[in-house]
Amino acid sequence: MNLHPQASFIMISYKDKLHIMTKIRGTLLMKVLHLIGGGEIGGAEHHIITLLPGLQARGVQPLLGCLYTHSPLAEKIQAETSIPTDLFPMRAPIDLTPLPRLLKFCARHQITLIHCHGLRANILGRIATLFSRLPSITTWHSWPKSDFPGILTGKIAMSLEGLTFGLSAGSIMVSHALTKQLEDWPPLHRRLPSSQKLNKKKNNGKKKNPQKEYPYQTIYNSYAPLAALQNPSLTHEARRYYRSLWHIPEDAWVLGSVGRLHPVKGHRYLLDAAARLADHHPKIHLLLIGEGPERPTLEQHLSGAAYTHTLAGYLPDAQRALPAMDTFVFPSLHEGLGIALLEAIHAQLPIVATAVGGIPEVLRAGADALLVPPANSSALASACQRLLEDSQLRQDLTASAQKRLIHFSPEHMADQTVEFYHRVVSASAPQNKSHRLPTGIQ
Repeated sequence: MNLHPQASFIMISYKDKLHIMTKIRGTLLMKVLHLIGGGEIGGAEHHIITLLPGLQARGVQPLLGCLYTHSPLAEKIQAETSIPTDLFPMRAPIDLTPLPRLLKFCARHQITLIHCHGLRANILGRIATLFSRLPSITTWHSWPKSDFPGILTGKIAMSLEGLTFGLSAGSIMVSHALTKQLEDWPPLHRRLPSSQKLNKKKNNGKKKNPQKEYPYQTIYNSYAPLAALQNPSLTHEARRYYRSLWHIPEDAWVLGSVGRLHPVKGHRYLLDAAARLADHHPKIHLLLIGEGPERPTLEQHLSGAAYTHTLAGYLPDAQRALPAMDTFVFPSLHEGLGIALLEAIHAQLPIVATAVGGIPEVLRAGADALLVPPANSSALASACQRLLEDSQLRQDLTASAQKRLIHFSPEHMADQTVEFYHRVVSASAPQNKSHRLPTGIQ
């Protein structure tokens, strides 16, 4: 069958359209500035590290802006990539003094879209849209209220999000659990036209709401696959190296976790669980990789511990140290998705995790991991003991969890993100005509 050339173009895949249009234009289709705190390398920063190369490979030019004077993320991206990177230091979440520099940066680099990650970035990026007319979107890596230890600070964070949300052109959530929280949030309801509202009611002859649809979508986080974790000899070598580095006996049973040392990560419940286990299994060793404000509290708690332990601090490429562990424990009280969890699956570790946020979307309870209620030291200890004493259960859970990784590939994340960019830019075109897409891609 002979198709008209335009019809043939319509029938090919979105990814192929991007490739063709990039070749035709001889340039990248879109320039996207990613704004993020970047004062540490946590889950959101690892998301950036994995995502940006995928965007480049799909005809999008990413740029990075970090909001702290000292940014380990900016240093890493500058050292390892050619991605343009700059600093826009904010002294507080509501400090707008970097705004003029940010606007000049966007004009100089002909930015198409601002992609924000975190509260500071959301406020600065959204305010920038008032002057630049550029669309600004947010990736919600967690629910902001949960990121702050105090009730008052959590409420302030949500108020700031709500006050600026009207300037947002779209939202990406890293799990369906976060999408549900967004859908229950009043500021989103005010953005939605009647045709898009979740609980639709009959129009009863009233005129249609003229508001535009607000784009939002769940796009799962991904992880950076590490070939060494799939090689038994290299894995054994890594296990010996890191255990020697931290003076962990070879016959110790290591309960390990990777993540920021922050109250929301629930480490204190893991410490209590380890104490319960040590009563029956004296060779228990606790290994925590990560840094954060909770460290002094954890050190004080561990000062009288009856079991051995290691607080390794921040470790670049912590994924390489996972073979030193026997069981990976993820005791979060709230969680968007958890990139460290994906890395632990990739490292073929049996997992105990809390059934919060997006974690049950990654791991099915009893099939891929043992999931327990949050803030429950007894349940954590019981689940860890089951894995310690049942080698067949460990093998079954690990084998099953491996099959889940197909849903969290870097390629899938990048493909969906690029499609979302084009959806947002197309929707913003009447206010931002200079960024209309080529006809073939709309």
